[in-house]
Amino acid sequence: MAASATPQSLQYGPQLSPQQLKVRAHGAGNQVVVAGAGTGKTETLTQRILQLLLEGDGRGPVELEQVLALTFTDKGAAEMRGRVYARLVEILRQTPRGERRTRLENLRSNFAENNRISTFDAFSFRLLSQFARHSPFPNGVEILDGGARRELRRDTTRQFWNRAELTFSEVQKTELWELLELFPSRRAALETIADLAENELEADLDALSILPAREEWSREYAELVARGAQKLWSEVEIEVARLDLAPALRAELLDKERILAGGRAGIVTAKDWSADFTKRWSPELIPGLSRVGKRLRAWRDEAKTERDESLDWQSRVAVSRVCTHALWWQRAAREWCASRGVASFSDVAAAALEMSQIPEVAARLRGSFSHILIDEFQDTNWRQWALLDVLRDKTTGNVLIVGDEKQAIFRFRGGDITVFDAVRKILLGRDTFADELTVSRRSTQQLVGWTNTVFKGVLPTPEAREAFEAPFQALHSEKENECNGLWLLRPEKWHSPEENRALEEKLEGKTAPAATSRERAGRGLARFLRALCDDGEIHKKSGADLQFPDLAEISQKIGRGESAIGIVFTSHLAKSHFETQLRALDVPFVTVKGSGFWESEPVSWALHLLQLVLDGSERAAFVGLARSALGGLSDLALLEWHLALQSDEERNLSANCDQIEGFVPSREEDARAWSFFVARLQSWRQFGRVAPFSEVLERVLEESELAFYEAGLPDFAQREANWRKILDLVRAREAAGQGGLRALLDSFESLREDDDKEADAPLPSLGSIQLMTVFAAKGLGFPMTILAQIDDAPMSRGSRLLRGKLDEKRQMAFGLEDEEGEEKQPKPWLWETLRLADAREEEAQWRRLFYVACTRAESHLMLICPEREIKNGAAWTNLCFDAQREMSEISPATSTVVESVLNSKKVAPLITQAAPALPLQRAAQSEIALREIAGERAEKFASKARAWLEKRLSQLGSEIEDLREDVPFSTPASLFGMNQSEWLVGAWEWIAPLESGEVLLLASGSDGEIAQKRAKLMTLAAKNAGFVVRETWALWPRGEQTEALRIG
Repeated sequence: MAASATPQSLQYGPQLSPQQLKVRAHGAGNQVVVAGAGTGKTETLTQRILQLLLEGDGRGPVELEQVLALTFTDKGAAEMRGRVYARLVEILRQTPRGERRTRLENLRSNFAENNRISTFDAFSFRLLSQFARHSPFPNGVEILDGGARRELRRDTTRQFWNRAELTFSEVQKTELWELLELFPSRRAALETIADLAENELEADLDALSILPAREEWSREYAELVARGAQKLWSEVEIEVARLDLAPALRAELLDKERILAGGRAGIVTAKDWSADFTKRWSPELIPGLSRVGKRLRAWRDEAKTERDESLDWQSRVAVSRVCTHALWWQRAAREWCASRGVASFSDVAAAALEMSQIPEVAARLRGSFSHILIDEFQDTNWRQWALLDVLRDKTTGNVLIVGDEKQAIFRFRGGDITVFDAVRKILLGRDTFADELTVSRRSTQQLVGWTNTVFKGVLPTPEAREAFEAPFQALHSEKENECNGLWLLRPEKWHSPEENRALEEKLEGKTAPAATSRERAGRGLARFLRALCDDGEIHKKSGADLQFPDLAEISQKIGRGESAIGIVFTSHLAKSHFETQLRALDVPFVTVKGSGFWESEPVSWALHLLQLVLDGSERAAFVGLARSALGGLSDLALLEWHLALQSDEERNLSANCDQIEGFVPSREEDARAWSFFVARLQSWRQFGRVAPFSEVLERVLEESELAFYEAGLPDFAQREANWRKILDLVRAREAAGQGGLRALLDSFESLREDDDKEADAPLPSLGSIQLMTVFAAKGLGFPMTILAQIDDAPMSRGSRLLRGKLDEKRQMAFGLEDEEGEEKQPKPWLWETLRLADAREEEAQWRRLFYVACTRAESHLMLICPEREIKNGAAWTNLCFDAQREMSEISPATSTVVESVLNSKKVAPLITQAAPALPLQRAAQSEIALREIAGERAEKFASKARAWLEKRLSQLGSEIEDLREDVPFSTPASLFGMNQSEWLVGAWEWIAPLESGEVLLLASGSDGEIAQKRAKLMTLAAKNAGFVVRETWALWPRGEQTEALRIG
């Protein structure tokens, strides 16, 4: 008997829009939902699950274990589970005693055991356990982790070469060497073979490994080429048919002989669209005619290309050989995994699919789930759908898929955008449209309107789309904008006239290199953010004027330490350039994902140390550690070290890197640093032979000056958290019995290669300014989103071996690289065809990346305009070129703002250090002595200065026993507005710790100007090092008298 309806006052969660309510209240049958960015699809799915559990689909409530909800990330699955459970508990509290409350109590108490909300990977693994009798894996099989995966690759590589050496005939060896010649290196060849083994289906590899007779292949090749040409012409006909054209023009566009002879040049060539031509047609026809021209050019180029069949035959022979080796690798890897009781996620997924085809298993699975819900369906692939196809009820329909093709950006992870629309047709029928969620809960009306304007021209219509493209979908918003939210930042406006003139003189009329433009863009953004952070401080002072009143909402959030700005990039490399510029002006920020952890300095240094403890002769690791804050050696010292190694002809190659008899760097400070570093490294290495590596790391952190060094950096809190995280990872490995040095190194190197999946160590607050790639930003929203990399464009992979589908068959082709010194030769037709197809799909994903980036903004969107001309039409700046006119330029509030930012002495908030630490071991780069920019101290005045300081300490009631003289320091020169790659080195003349934990500083000079300048610089260096400075005094002699001035 069905339970009574939910009371009117009882809510499943936040109020839904009518579109969302329709999805939640859907009865029996399949449903497909296209949910635009920020339209609340996760909330909708959450309430749909609750509706099924408490009311059902018209046939009564559904049991918890009968609802299967799948997504693609652990984070997404955990979020949905958490929401459903929290709502159940909330509803339970509001429900009076009775049958409904009893049901809710059972749902709550059994939720952990009975819920089926998980990832595809976890679900596949669960199936293997549930049907263990049919599983190809033994009970207790574990997932292949990073360290084991690296060990597998190493062992299989060794087997591969042994097999070739011991079992191959001379002919087979010759064929192998010929295959290896097609790759830039043997390592690249083996990486390709391993990749094929891990990611290609065995059936596809098997089919391609069989080399047909030349005559049979030649016939199939000719048919494939003909079908390819016919497909290109069919695309022309389809595009022409969509346009309302005069019969004469239609006939002209479809006249093959005229097109080949160069007719209709204004459309066929890429350069047409002259003013005279475009005036002949209404504006709405121009985009369609442009698509026709694109298709005609593709057909014409194909028709005029002279093909050399022998090149494609050579490629086919090489494909047969590489697939044969990949099949061997695949089987060898499975044997290795089976012997150790492990399996990869891809093997688990394949086994789950194969097992589901067994009639007994399929019948039980179909009866297990009354409803199947899939989130982020645009990221699925055909293998995952094949498993779901077994589970679903094909009679009445019980599947709900939710996704957004415009946000399909994980092609590189195996996501296949073509699945979404194909499955829509399977579930609903070819002519039935999906339901839509189009009301943005994230962005303001102004931002949504701008995004609609841009992407109406960037994305195709549903009728004109190709299978790999996402169609345009207009969104709406009920969120009114209180002020302007569309901004452009032009880097040249944030550089001084002198800087801009210097660049012009340097370029001499040429276009600035991409690296220069990127550096200036980062510097301009850093100066803007520094000024915005200053506004955040101004908010704390009543009555003060803001530099950017239209961005008061953002600067207020920065002042309160709340999430305010997301800076989005397409690559980690570009992100690292901007990080450098932000650090130079002490803009506080957090890198959210990717290289934020595995490429961070704490992790790099820990891995260098691990390598050296394992093998002291590892030169790359030695150089990395020697240049770090743990070594403090300059590049000059390392060059001298390298030359000493080269000149030692009797040196054993396995000798430790620090064992160079008689070597001492030429510079005194380097010699001192070398002595410290070598002694400590030998001590840590010896300790690592008898103690777990986690204890070695603990000793390093205790004995070195790392805390002192990192306390002076803007991201010190993140660094500290990352040290804790790497220690926790090491301890976890050791606790699992996998703490050997080699096992640890393999594990972490493997995890580092997969760094796009690893987040920075979590902080109590992620910070007001967050840097991330578009991939990491997906699913997030920010009050202000800044697109910092709109000058890049997609690049075709152009790999030596390309893969893809033609005529629904898996195909591969080699590019057959030219011999050195020869003129550029034609490529195999199949390789070129696959390359062009890959380029088109990559450009389509690039446009979707742009959509995801733009739709992260809640109330403010900013674009950083490139200073150089970007010719590639797919670059983001060109995709939104016309719409940039609707945006307002953000410029310095006054003519002096750039100068004030340049001269800013601000530092980020730092930890307090009660007493001076030991001298800093510098991460030495080029150095500037304090005396070079501030002058010498008054040496002959030292005794009077000490006497004066002792008197001042007595007045403050402090002891003088801890008074220290000439304590060395190093600090980034960028702190003082100088070159970011330099370090300022000097010493605090007099530094006295006070009982309050603060310090008192004193500096001297031969006159007041020098003394005051030295005092100011020393104060900044002390604050940058983490000290809390109570007072700083400048002293200088005037005749027999002493002049004193308090600086701070």
